[in-house]
Amino acid sequence: MHGRANGGGSSRTIRSRGGQAIAPTAGRSRSRLATDGRAVHPAVSTMLIELCIRDLALFEQVELRFGAGLNAITGETGAGKSLLVGALDLLLGERMRGASGDWVRAGAERALVEGRFCLAPGPRLDAVRAWLSRELPEIAAEFDAPSLHGPQGGAERELVLGRSLARDGRTRAHVDHRPVPQKALRALAALLVEVHGQNENQELFDPAEQLRLLDAYGELHAAVGAWSAARGAWLELHRRFATRESSRAERARRLDWLRHQLRELDALALRP
Repeated sequence: MHGRANGGGSSRTIRSRGGQAIAPTAGRSRSRLATDGRAVHPAVSTMLIELCIRDLALFEQVELRFGAGLNAITGETGAGKSLLVGALDLLLGERMRGASGDWVRAGAERALVEGRFCLAPGPRLDAVRAWLSRELPEIAAEFDAPSLHGPQGGAERELVLGRSLARDGRTRAHVDHRPVPQKALRALAALLVEVHGQNENQELFDPAEQLRLLDAYGELHAAVGAWSAARGAWLELHRRFATRESSRAERARRLDWLRHQLRELDALALRP
């Protein structure tokens, strides 16, 4: 999805990696916003097809469904454009400005933001599949089940990302309705969405971003995914080996201590 949200003298574009982007629109309490109502499975690698917000700040319930192409969201000052971008930041695992509990709508105990992504066959889907296999294997198995939607005979995949805020400040993240660490949500969202702001060009100075662009230019997504999976397997074996070595060292210390106690008891020459 393609788009830009304007407000307060600044603009940001939220782009699904490899394809389209959105420009968020202000949603009102208990509103249901959509684009043009067309099919939401275009032939692009990644697309945010639905965004649901509940009990976040002034939003009671908002459902946004995006169509193919550019989705522009506009509105007068105070209509909620910045709040919508804030909801996207929350979904992508970013830290909210101010106290987390302040973002929960008055009268509610928890705020929730969910986004549904559609991934078409291609390098982006391969990268997401490799990441899930390495980091969230229990979700990877379900992710590889064919999608029930789309015209490509189940070749597409859908992924639901979500994050909730409790009034006491606690946050929870989930992928396909399974709880995951916040760090995992943030890493996975980075594979799906790009957010372009006024200072986003500074990312070009980030060595990690430079490496990602170089891999993309060389069309090395599959190779990078395979390498990442192999490295993840190696790290897991290394962790298991270190655990066993630590257990063996602990057993050796325990045995030495017991032998010491036995020698002390023998030295006492206790008799019944």
